[in-house]
Amino acid sequence: MPAFASLYARLVGETARLKQAEISHQIDKFVHDEALALFLCAPQALYAVNKEVDFTPHATTFELAQTKVSAKHWSRR
Repeated sequence: MPAFASLYARLVGETARLKQAEISHQIDKFVHDEALALFLCAPQALYAVNKEVDFTPHATTFELAQTKVSAKHWSRR
Protein backbone atom coordinates (compact mmCIF):
# COMPACT_ATOMS: atom_id res chain seq x y z
CA MET A 1 0.00 0.00 0.00
CA PRO A 2 1.59 3.27 -1.06
CA ALA A 3 0.33 5.24 1.95
CA PHE A 4 1.84 2.71 4.38
CA ALA A 5 5.10 2.56 2.43
CA SER A 6 5.34 6.33 2.60
CA LEU A 7 4.77 6.43 6.36
CA TYR A 8 7.26 3.61 6.92
CA ALA A 9 9.89 5.32 4.77
CA ARG A 10 9.45 8.47 6.85
CA LEU A 11 9.88 6.44 10.05
CA VAL A 12 13.08 4.67 9.05
CA GLY A 13 14.59 7.93 7.84
CA GLU A 14 13.81 9.85 11.04
CA THR A 15 16.41 10.24 13.80
CA ALA A 16 14.54 12.43 16.29
CA ARG A 17 12.83 10.29 18.93
CA LEU A 18 9.82 12.55 19.33
CA LYS A 19 9.24 12.59 15.57
CA GLN A 20 9.66 8.78 15.46
CA ALA A 21 6.98 8.43 18.12
CA GLU A 22 4.68 10.74 16.16
CA ILE A 23 5.15 8.78 12.92
CA SER A 24 4.74 5.48 14.79
CA HIS A 25 1.41 6.73 16.10
CA GLN A 26 0.38 7.63 12.53
CA ILE A 27 1.36 4.12 11.39
CA ASP A 28 -0.63 2.52 14.23
CA LYS A 29 -3.67 4.60 13.31
CA PHE A 30 -3.29 3.76 9.62
CA VAL A 31 -3.00 0.02 10.32
CA HIS A 32 -6.01 0.14 12.66
CA ASP A 33 -8.15 2.08 10.19
CA GLU A 34 -7.15 0.02 7.13
CA ALA A 35 -6.98 -3.46 8.66
CA LEU A 36 -8.81 -6.06 6.60
CA ALA A 37 -8.28 -8.89 9.09
CA LEU A 38 -6.56 -9.76 12.34
CA PHE A 39 -4.07 -12.59 12.10
CA LEU A 40 -3.19 -14.33 15.35
CA CYS A 41 0.08 -16.20 15.06
CA ALA A 42 -0.08 -17.61 18.59
CA PRO A 43 -3.65 -17.28 19.88
CA GLN A 44 -2.76 -19.36 22.95
CA ALA A 45 -0.92 -16.27 24.21
CA LEU A 46 -4.21 -14.39 24.44
CA TYR A 47 -5.14 -16.02 27.73
CA ALA A 48 -3.84 -13.00 29.63
CA VAL A 49 -5.72 -10.40 27.58
CA ASN A 50 -9.09 -10.64 29.27
CA LYS A 51 -11.13 -13.40 30.86
CA GLU A 52 -14.07 -12.23 28.76
CA VAL A 53 -12.29 -13.21 25.50
CA ASP A 54 -13.05 -16.69 24.17
CA PHE A 55 -11.19 -18.08 21.17
CA THR A 56 -10.70 -21.35 19.37
CA PRO A 57 -7.00 -21.92 18.64
CA HIS A 58 -5.94 -23.51 15.35
CA ALA A 59 -3.06 -25.91 14.81
CA THR A 60 -1.75 -23.92 11.86
CA THR A 61 -0.67 -20.30 11.82
CA PHE A 62 -2.18 -17.38 9.94
CA GLU A 63 -5.72 -18.69 10.09
CA LEU A 64 -8.36 -16.40 11.47
CA ALA A 65 -9.16 -17.64 14.95
CA GLN A 66 -12.76 -17.95 15.97
CA THR A 67 -12.68 -15.23 18.59
CA LYS A 68 -15.63 -13.93 20.57
CA VAL A 69 -16.09 -11.58 23.49
CA SER A 70 -18.74 -11.93 26.16
CA ALA A 71 -21.37 -9.31 26.96
CA LYS A 72 -19.19 -8.21 29.91
CA HIS A 73 -16.19 -7.35 27.70
CA TRP A 74 -15.30 -3.63 27.64
CA SER A 75 -15.87 -3.42 23.88
CA ARG A 76 -19.54 -4.35 24.26
CA ARG A 77 -20.46 -1.83 26.92
